[in-house]
Amino acid sequence: MKRLVLSVMMFLLLAGTSQGQWVIEAFDTAAKDTAFDFYTVDWNPLNDGYLKLTDGTTDPKFGPADLTADWRVKSTESWGSFLELYYTVPREDSLFMDISFASHLSLWFNNRTPASKAGTVNFRFTLHDGASGNYWGNRDQREDWIYETTAVFDATPGWTRLLIPLVDRGRGPSPNEQGFSLPDWAFGEKHNNVLDLDKIVGYSLIWTTPGIAGDSVSTGLISFDKLETWGARYPVLQTQDQAVADTFWSVSSWGEWDQAEVKNTIVLSDNATNVFEGAGALQLNWHVRTPDHGGWWGGGSWLEHIAPAGTHLQDLSANTALLMWYKVVSATPSLDASKMQLRVNLFDDSDGAEEQWYHLTRIKLDSITNDWTLLRIPLEQLPLNIDPTPDGFTLPSWESYKGNGVLDYNKLTRVKFEITGGGEFLEADGVLLFDYLLPTGFRETDKTAPVPPASILGVAGTFINLVTWLDVPGETEERYDVYYSESPITDINAPGVEVVKLRIPENTQVAEHVLRAPLTDQPVTYYYAVTCTDKPGNISLPGVSAAAVTNTARGVPTISLAPPANFAADGDLSEWSAIKPFRMFPSDGSGTVVTNTKIDGDADLAVTSYVAIDNIYLYIAFDVEDDVVQVDTTQTDTYQQDSPDLFIGLYDWRGKVYSGYRRGATPDYHLRFSENMVHMDNLSNYVLLRPGANYSWFRKFPTGYTVEARIPLTVIAASGSDEVFVPKEGMRILIDYAINDNDDPVALREGILTYSPVNQDQSWNDVSRWTYTWIGTKWTVGVKDQSSEITSYELYQNHPNPFNPTTQIKYSLERAGLVSLRVFDLLGRNVATLVHGYKPAGTHTISFDASQLGASAGSGRFGSGVYFYQIEAGAFRSTRKMIFMK
Repeated sequence: MKRLVLSVMMFLLLAGTSQGQWVIEAFDTAAKDTAFDFYTVDWNPLNDGYLKLTDGTTDPKFGPADLTADWRVKSTESWGSFLELYYTVPREDSLFMDISFASHLSLWFNNRTPASKAGTVNFRFTLHDGASGNYWGNRDQREDWIYETTAVFDATPGWTRLLIPLVDRGRGPSPNEQGFSLPDWAFGEKHNNVLDLDKIVGYSLIWTTPGIAGDSVSTGLISFDKLETWGARYPVLQTQDQAVADTFWSVSSWGEWDQAEVKNTIVLSDNATNVFEGAGALQLNWHVRTPDHGGWWGGGSWLEHIAPAGTHLQDLSANTALLMWYKVVSATPSLDASKMQLRVNLFDDSDGAEEQWYHLTRIKLDSITNDWTLLRIPLEQLPLNIDPTPDGFTLPSWESYKGNGVLDYNKLTRVKFEITGGGEFLEADGVLLFDYLLPTGFRETDKTAPVPPASILGVAGTFINLVTWLDVPGETEERYDVYYSESPITDINAPGVEVVKLRIPENTQVAEHVLRAPLTDQPVTYYYAVTCTDKPGNISLPGVSAAAVTNTARGVPTISLAPPANFAADGDLSEWSAIKPFRMFPSDGSGTVVTNTKIDGDADLAVTSYVAIDNIYLYIAFDVEDDVVQVDTTQTDTYQQDSPDLFIGLYDWRGKVYSGYRRGATPDYHLRFSENMVHMDNLSNYVLLRPGANYSWFRKFPTGYTVEARIPLTVIAASGSDEVFVPKEGMRILIDYAINDNDDPVALREGILTYSPVNQDQSWNDVSRWTYTWIGTKWTVGVKDQSSEITSYELYQNHPNPFNPTTQIKYSLERAGLVSLRVFDLLGRNVATLVHGYKPAGTHTISFDASQLGASAGSGRFGSGVYFYQIEAGAFRSTRKMIFMK
């Protein structure tokens, strides 16, 4: 990734002229600076799509140049094709882009030469969400949130503003112009399924097509200029345009009683020349001098805004932070920065008298800043009686009135910015500029769960049950989850409760439950339950069916525990005859032809596949009918050749579906059986086998081919550094196939035949599209899904306690998500971060070694005493006390 060279980056954004605009990319020298990476379908040699970028100087909308793209897109895949310009925050910066304060993104474009084939190419703008906390390893760790419009590449030439709503449309919906969605097929893992606008790590400009007729090509010429935020998401507290003239702020000071000749002061003025946004900024000329005796608590000055008597300030209950931009224009170079601080205090009157809550900012008053810098003030309540920190607000020990001990954001009476000095005889002055104070971030205040859905009914069909319900009245944009069990359902997280379908949109009111059984048709009896998740994310209790539904489940092929006794990789499949095969035939619907690909009946492509396993090997065979066999082993694009793909999860799968490939104890694999090797397509083409005693790929006469493989389970595990699979009868296994068909060496692959009817050439990227089978003939081995038994969040008391020097801290997560586990001392300082990243649902234990911390810190300040450890997981926060005793 090339570093983006701009005068402004991330938090240091350029000022616009109105509407709260901040430039993210000016496009003045983007081509010269190689600001973007380029992606396309470069794995297909027939895809000659391109983007030729120049810094256009003919008639840019703003500044000296725009970014002009001469483009050509060619649809060569079953799903179409794309061109992508991709920007990521440079690794050395390791910062998030915070655009949570804005309501829109604004992007100017001039469609100089419209698409040569109208209506075939759409524009996508993708935000890359790095909330998982581990976004540098690979792109899989980011959520890709997508906006899509048809109004760009067919537009009339001329400069046009595209306003992109920063609206979270949730996971599942197809992209459109109403905001950003996280479709199930989107690249990358799904983490918290929330668009975290304060944790953006990059963005993409994308040309996308579902398919182009004729020669599959469309071309054009387009220019882009000035990508910026637009509009404020929340009401602005103060623009600072003429704050002094409007007497918004009042000024006062303290600690000067024995220094009558030298006052602690703040002089305010409206600065109309050095501004971040709008018509003006607030200038503070400040002077602080602490007493020279008996004044260890120091002195300072402040400015504050007080709500009129009997009223409150703007309600901040639904926000997570305050944002303000600042610049240090003048400073005292010799100042001891640790003793001169800028604090932000909030006052609430929840009990009829004011509590004063303190926040310590990260502004360094001894260092001049050349650029406007974003100050983010977290609206988070910290433990009481600790010193102020940058992590949130506390009631410190010196504040005698604690009231109810809760920071009530809906009962704020004033906000104070305080420059304060600590210690005896400290004197300093400086000049600060403030601009634009506004809230940001959404904190859900609706905590009321919907009522359970009503009229749950299961209706028996042929190898399916239809589940119906009535939507919850009064809800909008809600979604429904459908579950089943052999027993009446009272708790959807109880063992034995399985998923029919998740995230069903409102007004659907029906779900199809396909009934499957190991090997033979078998009677089944199921109860059903449906939950409603409202727009804020509150989940109802389950609405349940009054009676069970009895029907017949279709027997499906399973993974045999009796592999061929005399296995030989010789092309003769007679030794597999005792194993029931997986069938993929277009004629009877057992195989599905992927949309936009072509298979002309069973003679063109039809497949039977056999799978068996023991404690040492995974055995696989294919008998493929194919009228034209085309393979070129010199090519690296093996999926373009005649080759079968197997998708398989080697673990006992129960519970909810997921999209991204897993590793470790629950590994998912994508195997491809090419003529000259078996390799892992999802693991950098790791080679498992070459032709020999354990692998053969033979052409049949007159048409078709056979495949036989015996793959050591240890080799499979090594490909992903996973645990070695130990098969047990009754394990339920995720599985799918995709058979690649190449009948023309020039056009390469033209057909894809799959086992899962919803594969649609996406199983390589989305595990939720796979189907499932079992090992052997049993339904279960009685293994409970541990994570499904966790029904709440919990932070447990550490053990042992007191400890020296190590202790164990255990916590439980009801849902997977981003987790932070930190240790604080009595002064509220963060002395250790034990966890910061994505964690799966379930119970986790981490070891804390106090001696290691002290050694690495090098300060020796981590001594015996009381410490606090605090967990944050979504809306859950809990703090416990522990004692380190040397």
